Amino acid sequence: MYFNERIETMSRGELDALIEERIRYTISYANEKSPFYRSWFREHGINPSEICTHEDLKDIFTLHETSGTSGTPKAFFFTREDWQRYAEKYARIFTSQGFSAGDRVVVCASYGMNMGANTMTLAARDMGMTIIPEGKCTFPSRVIKNYKPTGIVGSVFKLLGLS
Repeated sequence: MYFNERIETMSRGELDALIEERIRYTISYANEKSPFYRSWFREHGINPSEICTHEDLKDIFTLHETSGTSGTPKAFFFTREDWQRYAEKYARIFTSQGFSAGDRVVVCASYGMNMGANTMTLAARDMGMTIIPEGKCTFPSRVIKNYKPTGIVGSVFKLLGLS
């Protein structure tokens, strides 16, 4: 059985061509629609029209998307340094909220294409905290009873739903 037989049964060449088509589209879209990426490409001497294959994305560590809550998800790219800066941002936020080494924090954020939960986990690791990766804020009460978290992190909407 296949979920999408046309794509899942493509030859290696056809699949590579599809990947490259999507890379070109995503880079072009980022350059045309995002002032941040247009500036980032310019600052790093990158000509977006020269990026045609995944081999051209040498410095890109991960590719992510927005949640798409306002329509179609938007793609964005991160280098390893971007990840470190993003994790540092969460470390500052955690520190400002009184978290420190030894805290146990439930993360009510998705561990998928959205990178928030992933970089929260890196920040927690760097601070000596423990992450309880729940993703959705609909976890069973046993999580609270068994792991005794010292905090719960998530969007205000998720936390209101939890209450």
